[in-house]
Amino acid sequence: MNKLMFMLVLVFLAPNLIFANDYQKAWEAISNKDLKTAKKLLETAQKDPQYAVDAGLTLVLLESFEGHTESVSTSFSQFYNKTDNPNPYLYALWFYEGFVGEYGKKSKEQLKLLKRIQKDDNCNGTIKAASFYSEGMHYLKSNDFKNAKKRYAGIGGLRAWQFVGPFENTLGSGFDKQHAPINKPEQTAQFTSKGNYPIKWFTPPHIAPESWIFIRQHMNEYDAIVYAQTFVESDSDQEAYICAGLNGSMKLWVNDQLVVRQEKEVVTEMDTYNNKIQLKKGVNRILVQIGFSGNSANFMVRITDKNYQPIPNLKESVVYKNYPKVGGDISAKAMSLFSEDYFEAKIKEDPKNPINYILLSKAYTRAAKENQARATIDKGLALYPDNVLLRSQLINTYLVLENRTGVLKEIDWIKQNLPNNYYPLSVEVSELLQDEKYNEAEAVLKKIIEVYGENEFTYLNAIKLAKAQGETERLLSLIKESYKTYPENSTFVALQYQVEKERGKNASKVIQILEKYCEKTYDYQMAAGLIEEYKNQGNAEAIMNLLTKLQEGFPYETSFMRELALFHYLIQRYDRAIKYMSDAIDQGPYRADVWNGMGIIYEQKGETEKALEAYEKSLVYNTNQYDLRHKVNKLKNKAELTQYLPIEDEYEAIKNTVVTEDKKGRDWYYIFYKEDIILFPKGACEEYHSMSAKIVSKQGIDDWKSIRLPYDSYRQSIVIEHAEVIKDGGQKLDAERNRNVLVFTDLEVGDVVYIKYKIQNYTYGRFAQDFWDKYTFNAFVHTDYSQYCLLVPKGLEFEYHMQNSDLKPKIEEKGDYIRYLWSAKDLAPLESETWMPTINDVGMNLHISTIKDWKAVADWYSAISNTQAKIDFDLEELLKEILPKGITAYSELEKSKLIYNYIVKNINYSSIPFRQSAYVPQKPGKTFQTKLGDCKDVSTLFATLGRKAGLDINLVLVDTRDNGAQDLILPSLNFNHCIAKLNLPDGARYLELTNANLPFGAVPGSLLDAMILDIPQDMNNLSETPKLVALKDVIRTPNEIHRYKEVSVEGKDLKIVAKTTRVGTTTSYTRNTYLDLDKKRQRDNMTEAINSSFNNPVELEALSFEKLDELNDSLNYNYTYKVKNEVISIGDMQTFKIPFADLTISPEVFAKNERTHPIDYHIERDLQDEEMTVIIGKDQTFVEIPKNVSLECKGLKFELSYEKVAENKLLVRKSFSTVRKQFGTEDYEALKTFFNKIITLEGQFLAFKAKK
Repeated sequence: MNKLMFMLVLVFLAPNLIFANDYQKAWEAISNKDLKTAKKLLETAQKDPQYAVDAGLTLVLLESFEGHTESVSTSFSQFYNKTDNPNPYLYALWFYEGFVGEYGKKSKEQLKLLKRIQKDDNCNGTIKAASFYSEGMHYLKSNDFKNAKKRYAGIGGLRAWQFVGPFENTLGSGFDKQHAPINKPEQTAQFTSKGNYPIKWFTPPHIAPESWIFIRQHMNEYDAIVYAQTFVESDSDQEAYICAGLNGSMKLWVNDQLVVRQEKEVVTEMDTYNNKIQLKKGVNRILVQIGFSGNSANFMVRITDKNYQPIPNLKESVVYKNYPKVGGDISAKAMSLFSEDYFEAKIKEDPKNPINYILLSKAYTRAAKENQARATIDKGLALYPDNVLLRSQLINTYLVLENRTGVLKEIDWIKQNLPNNYYPLSVEVSELLQDEKYNEAEAVLKKIIEVYGENEFTYLNAIKLAKAQGETERLLSLIKESYKTYPENSTFVALQYQVEKERGKNASKVIQILEKYCEKTYDYQMAAGLIEEYKNQGNAEAIMNLLTKLQEGFPYETSFMRELALFHYLIQRYDRAIKYMSDAIDQGPYRADVWNGMGIIYEQKGETEKALEAYEKSLVYNTNQYDLRHKVNKLKNKAELTQYLPIEDEYEAIKNTVVTEDKKGRDWYYIFYKEDIILFPKGACEEYHSMSAKIVSKQGIDDWKSIRLPYDSYRQSIVIEHAEVIKDGGQKLDAERNRNVLVFTDLEVGDVVYIKYKIQNYTYGRFAQDFWDKYTFNAFVHTDYSQYCLLVPKGLEFEYHMQNSDLKPKIEEKGDYIRYLWSAKDLAPLESETWMPTINDVGMNLHISTIKDWKAVADWYSAISNTQAKIDFDLEELLKEILPKGITAYSELEKSKLIYNYIVKNINYSSIPFRQSAYVPQKPGKTFQTKLGDCKDVSTLFATLGRKAGLDINLVLVDTRDNGAQDLILPSLNFNHCIAKLNLPDGARYLELTNANLPFGAVPGSLLDAMILDIPQDMNNLSETPKLVALKDVIRTPNEIHRYKEVSVEGKDLKIVAKTTRVGTTTSYTRNTYLDLDKKRQRDNMTEAINSSFNNPVELEALSFEKLDELNDSLNYNYTYKVKNEVISIGDMQTFKIPFADLTISPEVFAKNERTHPIDYHIERDLQDEEMTVIIGKDQTFVEIPKNVSLECKGLKFELSYEKVAENKLLVRKSFSTVRKQFGTEDYEALKTFFNKIITLEGQFLAFKAKK
């Protein structure tokens, strides 16, 4: 104590005399990239009691950053005595090798540390529980399951759980659903699962001893809401703390009072979500809702005192008993974590100490508070922007945030600033190997070894390099050396085993390599590999022993029980197999895989009835098992469902086709086109497609030489049964295939293309049991026979609608199914006409759907899109950048425009299947980070930012206008676009966010009159029920073009000085064409555009744009050009055609005398007008000025006027205003007359001559 007091006084009186602030100098050296000097200064600073802790930890971070894990192996043991509060430091740096390290086997020093923590009264219950877990994991990885279980007992987590589920949770959309188990804890209660099958609370006989409850052991689901409950008995009313950790999302109730709510799916350690609670004397119900979408969910719950020590004498039970129902919402504010409180206080006390920013960020990261972690490290970087340790922690936060762009950016910074550091060098080696630059990779790897020595990373990459370069001897030597140096590295063990095996050595000796490893180390993949090798050797006893050991060590692991059961099945020990599979079913009674396994055993045993019972339960729990469905039918001696489909000899139909005169006028025609659908009970759908086309012309060959069969590789499987060319003589030539792409070689006129394929659909989520489809019977070519067949289970309700035909289905019972068959013969080709509606509107279309209504679609999309539309740290910072004066400083319209402009200018449109889901928007943070997104992604980003800024925004699903007005007759998910709807007091704005050059408020033609479905943000407070409507009469910027010209006659030439004003969507065309070009290319493009209006040469003299790069509602540009030899002489007169820039219509549109289809007049422009001043010579005068004309037809208006403003000046005005409308064939003659008059008027000439 005297020594310590002396040191403190000395430091206080004369700090600069001894240590000269070496700690702060060390951080300066780190910022200056002088890491060698920094280490020396830190070693000195550790002698200073004031900085000992911080200096020691900074040195640990620095050594770890440089890859010197051996240097930090005893770090915390040396540091432990220097602090009386190790808890926050342990929490922040738990997984560093110098501390506890990653989960797995521990070094002697690490085991000593764990024991010390368990005995240290200064360590709180959370840290102690974590130490028991880490020590248990050490023994588990050491294959010592008995000691592992003993150490896990010190955790004190709740382990007596009942479960029920799964419930719907597509992308987290089930989090706030009020599922029935919340209020029904009784064992007798029955519920309906997300698969629409009945479920109850069940109690698995085995629960993991480590208190982490893994849902996958009980339910083989990838996205679901699951409930777990236990009943805890307290001998008195007492204050306690509920402490939870999880992988997933969570709600936690105590006596029906919500005490934990974590909506975002996270991965945390134990005791991350803690709250003070009141345990009642007697029974207390603890209920957990765990949600997950794609992850393996788990959770842990502990009940502790204020020091996080487990409360003794609490009794757990799965048996339901009456309990006091407190109810209500969260009872107390969620507690902040001790580590966060500690380092927040340290930063407040000393805001310039960088270590505390790093440690606080690490604490936040461990608690899955990624945004706080990022914000904290940003504050540190604001003080020390060039600090590599801060940037290294920033990389860690980016990794947790899945911000790949940020990670790559920071790695590049480190590479640029510390090119010889271990971290960038190791990244560079990996990149060079990936790029197959082996010589460069070898040089960098040698550099790492020279500076930092050999380690597992260098060995592994040296092995990869030797293999890539074909250096066999070196490869074998490296594998042997790495195995000898790191005998517990599973990769090196596997490599050594493979080498010895390929050398053909004694199999029993070679297998000892795996046995030796598995004896000392638990590694499931290696154990599975060892089992496979035992199988190859036929060593059944060894397999049984190993599987039995795994099952005894993991009695709660359903997959091990299933594997052991199937092993006994293979060696025909059916009773043992049934026993183990029954145990697996008890662990997870709603798992399809274990019921399928039980069926396999009973079937092999000859007990068909029991096999069928098991198989049918498996199908209930997973409907997408097509092979199993066929097997069940066979076991029941029922006909294959395909036999209920129409059966026809298709080769015979091909053989008998006749090319009649009416077919010769086309390039090809369909002999048949058929689609047969089987809908199975409770979902699943199998499709059978067949088609044949007769080639009539060479163009037909081009049309069919290569085709792509439509299917979704993410949700469907495809089996192509036939893909062949059939020659006139009957010879068959198979097509070349690449998955769903077919190439027909040696295709000739007169050949037939024949394709037959099957598609199996794998559906999940809200509409997994629904079906919707549309089938078009006719085409733009002749069709001999067209067929749609739907086979549905009896009792299945669906709606169908036949469009443009009175075709009725033939309905027949087929076993347990009903068959609906629509068929038509000798279908004439649809006539192709200009401005005709789409085939979706005029075709012979059958619509089918089992979806109840459009509200169901809106409800589904609202849930999944809202789940994604979450603000994060980067987006909050972005919003500050977009609205620098603050949210309240702008009007709603101003905020909307600023956010809109940022998105369309900075986010690039991208739609790539492997990056994006067909329906689900990606998280807006990812869209911002990658600067890439499709329509739903950018719309969701706009909605997320806008809502944060206080705007009322919802998404809108769109079936664009080019799909017609009748594409979605019945409810389905067949939308092809997504936009945002901004709700303002004066009315809604519909915003298209995929066009970088479209001004705010402009609505493109693809949206006008398109079919849309509003997706309300809050489906619980609807002013009206969502329905499919056409987008009409919206507030928008009009789409207009205004042109102003001065046309001067200069001899034989016309000189034209022009100004064009484009408004609304028409500005987008100009920006798309000219914005990114240099001046020369702008002039070239403009010259080409003007040239298209004249037959004579054009010379562009001037061109300028006004604010081309600004997204204003209107856009002006000015240009001057000369048309050579445009003026022609006729006797004493001269004449030229009036140079209108925009012709209203092309002559060929109304070339036909008769019309078959309606006229779908859907022009994007609302108005185009032109004002032209024509100037001739002062000594000249106009001859026979045309008359003024005003035309109107069906709401279309055209005006053309001439005003002689001077003897040699003529003012010409033309305007055309449109309506968007579908005109009937009865209107064709009137429209033809109207537009032909316009064509004539726009082709008029002006004549002039010299004054007399």
